[in-house]
Amino acid sequence: MKKLLLSMMMMAGVSAMAQTATLGIRLTEPAGGTINSKEATTYTCYIKNVSTATITSGTKYAVGIGTVNSSNQFTPFGNPIPKTFSADLAVGDSVMTSQSFSIGFPEGMNQQALLCMSVYTVVGTSATFQGASCRAYTLYNTVTEIEKAAASLSVYPNPATDVINFAIDYNKASKVEIMDITGRLIETVSFNLNNAQVNVRNYNAGIYLYKVSNSEGQVVKTGKVTVNN
Repeated sequence: MKKLLLSMMMMAGVSAMAQTATLGIRLTEPAGGTINSKEATTYTCYIKNVSTATITSGTKYAVGIGTVNSSNQFTPFGNPIPKTFSADLAVGDSVMTSQSFSIGFPEGMNQQALLCMSVYTVVGTSATFQGASCRAYTLYNTVTEIEKAAASLSVYPNPATDVINFAIDYNKASKVEIMDITGRLIETVSFNLNNAQVNVRNYNAGIYLYKVSNSEGQVVKTGKVTVNN
């Protein structure tokens, strides 16, 4: 997609619109709820012809998503998505459009804020801001201590023939349990300075399960390892 050159007009209010707007917008879905960080969410809105003439089929426009700050200025997340009208749009008429967006929020965020769908007129590679419509959502990206620990776990080599190393950036890591494919406990090894090493030289070849737990008995991560002996 070509990078669109944005000519932005920052306007106050939940449904902002440029003075010379030809397009209006109304965000309808999601009606509310939680928007999870980096999770694709489909937003549905209605684009309205607010000009004094019919907008003909094939005319280009674009939709985007963004937010408003404390000064009621609209700030987009990335570039708007180009679209075209598939049929003539008479004065005052609207057309429904949907678009999926994935937005990354700062780690630890869990607060209500406005997200806005915006509409632009497009000529060539230039997009001119027309207006925005906003709704309040809970923006969520709270990562727990255990989730961070699980993401930092390294298990290597896998497959293994001699030893399997477990390294984790987590001071509460306590032990790793090795089980056969039926879940029968084979061995328990303690972590020392965030590292544990399991000797598998005498293991039979096959797939084994592992479970890493912390000092409070909580499971940090489970997975599979392969022994090739």
